[in-house]
Amino acid sequence: MVRPLFRAAVAAAALTYATFGHASIGCVDATFRPKAGQPEQPMPAGFDACASGAVIVHDNTNVWRCQVKPGFEDKVNATYLIVVEKGGRIVAQERDDIIGGPLDAMRWHEVDFDRDGKREHVIATRVIETPAHAIQNWRVRIFSADWAKVIASFESVEDFGPDALFRVSEDQPCVLLQTVYDAVDAETEQLKLKGELWTVADGELAALDGAPEDRLLDAAFIAERRQGMVPGEIERTPYRWLYRRDHDRTGSAQ
Repeated sequence: MVRPLFRAAVAAAALTYATFGHASIGCVDATFRPKAGQPEQPMPAGFDACASGAVIVHDNTNVWRCQVKPGFEDKVNATYLIVVEKGGRIVAQERDDIIGGPLDAMRWHEVDFDRDGKREHVIATRVIETPAHAIQNWRVRIFSADWAKVIASFESVEDFGPDALFRVSEDQPCVLLQTVYDAVDAETEQLKLKGELWTVADGELAALDGAPEDRLLDAAFIAERRQGMVPGEIERTPYRWLYRRDHDRTGSAQ
């Protein structure tokens, strides 16, 4: 159960920043990624559903993303998997998807959402990058610090990036900005970027008020997205696009 005062404080602060566009404070403590140019690695001994996969290695933990072998799809109810190996043991296994792109389009962010000294694990895997405006679709999961629980699983987050994980002030918990593109109305193909706010309290996902104003995907925004692409980086900057529309004047969000 989310503490009422905790939720009210975060919602009020989020609304303030949505209204006035103040800079955020990044709350990603560490980011890990697959080694550049690394070929797929053999899966751990005894794990039969996949032969090999992309892997992120940190300390004694490996986070794998793999394609399920023919004949195993029905057994694991998936064609792709996220597999967490810690200390030589498989401690988590979750269904994943890829429509297009490489297995290693994945990131592992460590975030202490509720400032309890324990870092949750945000595992983001890119499902596809569409030809239209290079819009990306991601699956984003939040695992508990001990990997024992999937606190949240967002099956569709568009244009995800690390600045979607932020605090509105030093003493506030971390907020996750979930972004999707939606049709402006049924009469047009025009799209808008919209966001919802979430946090983790007492090990549970909680929705927050104070979502940012939708942003029309017009010519100016399309140009800004193209200019903002970082060569060699697969993640985007959704916070900047929704909250810091005056960032050229006031400086980019941190």
